[in-house]
Formats: sequence, C-alpha cells, structure tokens
Amino acid sequence: MSFEEAVEALEQLVQEVEDGEVSLHDLVSRYEYGSKLLKYCRGLLGDAEMRLQQFDKDKGQSFDLNLDDPGSAH
Repeated sequence: MSFEEAVEALEQLVQEVEDGEVSLHDLVSRYEYGSKLLKYCRGLLGDAEMRLQQFDKDKGQSFDLNLDDPGSAH
C-alpha cells in the first residue's frame, strides 16, 4: 500500500465515523485499523526523512522533518 493509499483509507475511516452511522463494534474495528494505518504512514515518513537527511548530508545541507507537527519542515 502506498502512502497516498493509506492516507486515503484513513480519511475514509474518519468520514465514516464522523457520519455517525457506525456501530460500537465497527467503531472499535475501524479504530484498530486506523491505528495500524497511522503507524504505517509514520514509518514511511520516517524512512523518507532518513533518506532526505542522508541526501542532504551528502550535499552538506540540513533537513529536519518534524513528525509531531505535519505542517513544519525545516
């Protein structure tokens, strides 16, 4: 699964929950699946950050991707 596909699946899960037509059992299942997708996405982002840092290190530059704040990349 690509990063984009995982994000799309997460967005769909959120929309289904926000629509309010999910039973408690399904809500728990969706939460578990969403947690796995989020962990997967964070792993992909971490890998990308390491690759970019290595690339920048080789070029003598600095790159820092703050995963806690998705809007901030230095």
